[in-house]
Amino acid sequence: MGLGMRVLFDNGKGWRGPNDPRKDFGFVDTVFMNESKYANEAAFADPKELTKTLAEWLPLSSKGRGYVRIPEDERSTLDGPPYLLNPLHRPHKQETYMVSGLHQLHCLSTIMASYAKIRQGEDQTEMGYHIAHCFDYLRQGILCAGDATLEGNNSMKYPGVEIPWGTSHRCADWGAILEWADERTIWPFPPGIDIL
Repeated sequence: MGLGMRVLFDNGKGWRGPNDPRKDFGFVDTVFMNESKYANEAAFADPKELTKTLAEWLPLSSKGRGYVRIPEDERSTLDGPPYLLNPLHRPHKQETYMVSGLHQLHCLSTIMASYAKIRQGEDQTEMGYHIAHCFDYLRQGILCAGDATLEGNNSMKYPGVEIPWGTSHRCADWGAILEWADERTIWPFPPGIDIL
């Protein structure tokens, strides 16, 4: 299949153990509509508008930007040991895991910011490796989520709305994911740090 992903099959007993820290967050029906506060043409032309637009993304992330603490007794079913990181330059590095959906959100905001800066004439050559990583990570995240929603023409239901907006999707409960991540946050990022 060439997806570059490992597929785990359920043996009928479930693939997660009793101490697995991951949980099923449930699903909510969400109608996709154009929300220009998260991405708009003005942000690609004006640095102040880009800063304002990216600030709208902050509430979409957890307090710790997806970095979470997982106790040792809950790690046996995870694929590897934690990272040893120190993103806020504290005295010591700490063990942490990263919530994949929040990592994906970070990647998308990074790509958007880099694209806007290129459009504004800024050299982004040093971001090449990070952006390539983000494109591949998002590709795998999209394939993993496998949203098979069938989009149609909703202009009768929502006059003036362009295709494909107005279609209802079955989505993971993002609020529940953020609540879980906030409970396990390892580093609450202080206000004013405008990165995802």
